Amino acid sequence: MKTVSQSYDVIVCGGGLAGFCAAVAAARNGAATCLVHNRPVLGGNSSSEIGVTPHGAAAFHAYARETGILSEALIEERAQNHAEIYENGWTNSVWDMVLYDIAKRTPNLTLHLNTDIRGIDKQDARNIAAILAVTQNAEVELCLEGRIFIDCTGDGIVADTRADWGTSFAWRWYRHRREADLRRESYAPSRPIISAGRARRAARDAPTAAKTSKSLAFTSMAATRRS
Repeated sequence: MKTVSQSYDVIVCGGGLAGFCAAVAAARNGAATCLVHNRPVLGGNSSSEIGVTPHGAAAFHAYARETGILSEALIEERAQNHAEIYENGWTNSVWDMVLYDIAKRTPNLTLHLNTDIRGIDKQDARNIAAILAVTQNAEVELCLEGRIFIDCTGDGIVADTRADWGTSFAWRWYRHRREADLRRESYAPSRPIISAGRARRAARDAPTAAKTSKSLAFTSMAATRRS
């Protein structure tokens, strides 16, 4: 197994859209940046491997479109790709290549695809010194040293506090799911909600219902259709 050591200002872990944009932004601002991703294509769920489109609410409202680096990629994809856009599943390999081309054309940005993060080296109790990774099918171990580490893995595997990953990751505290009202947020619950953070559950838990203290008439859907 070959071992390669490299040093960067910024190391971004995870090449989904968040990691891709973070890495490109850091590199454009002059930082020597490394983007590490465990798949052969960038884009995460938006890649041709999954096919979830990144346009979101922009499908229904022009002023809700994504801007910045992501907008650059979307415009470039439409210029090159003539496939029809559907709400889901339209993503093909042209989108993959647009993201890859932007990453490769960006000065100061080094890209490691098909690379699994296996652990970290810690500088001290609070700081990461390097991430340890393996490039699949290449028999290459990477030791990537950096000053700033950005965890965009989706599962927080670099900063995860749990020990059941079998790796010496950073074990840093973090917050997930729906926290209680800590910053006077009007829609925050009075106590933490630890149920799974799916949209339908969030909608269920949101304060959208009001107690009326009186009975209300119920009209069934069948009766509505008959009328």
